[in-house]
Amino acid sequence: MRKFFPPPLQALLAALLIRFIPLGQSFSLPWEFPAIILLVAIFIALAALWQFQRQSANIDPHNLAKTTQIVQQGIYAYSRNPMYLSLALGLTAWWLYCGSWLSIIWLVGFVVLIEHLQIRPEERFLKGRFGKAYQVYCNNVRRWF
Repeated sequence: MRKFFPPPLQALLAALLIRFIPLGQSFSLPWEFPAIILLVAIFIALAALWQFQRQSANIDPHNLAKTTQIVQQGIYAYSRNPMYLSLALGLTAWWLYCGSWLSIIWLVGFVVLIEHLQIRPEERFLKGRFGKAYQVYCNNVRRWF
């Protein structure tokens, strides 16, 4: 698999773009709304990390050769990519907090890049490694949620 910036760095770059290159008209929301979304994102990230730790699974998306199992329990029973989902939700919270309508383009750009540069190559690898077992998992659990 080709190596790209790690997903957390991609999210950080998108967050910096949202903050420092605001696009379009601004809007304002009570801070509690993005805070709730951020808390959900943190919960999802911690649940995903905990499940990987619990199963002693490979967490490095750039070293898939170390992958020995499909994590399907816990949060992974509801989303095949909860870590990426948590990054997207965290960015959504940040975008809402910063309040610039067209800056959503940076959030959408992040999701498109993660989808095409990270998730799909991972899925191809996992289908090759685990075959039918991974296909059954994909049929039962959605990519994002």
